[in-house]
Amino acid sequence: MTTYIILSRFSPEAFEDPKKFKDLAAAVSAKIRTQCPDITWKGSFATLGRFDVVWTSSKQMIQSRLKRPQ
Repeated sequence: MTTYIILSRFSPEAFEDPKKFKDLAAAVSAKIRTQCPDITWKGSFATLGRFDVVWTSSKQMIQSRLKRPQ
């Protein structure tokens, strides 16, 4: 399996109340999960650095899913 790390930043205008940060992160996470159902979600982490959220996920290699013509 290949592991992917997604680094995200939210615009200051994305939410008015800092308490809504969790809700926004959960909404983004849910959208990614519905649009990419074959990805195994490993974790989400809020950070205080350059990026606001770090998501980790993994997926089978595409080559292993392709069938060779016979």
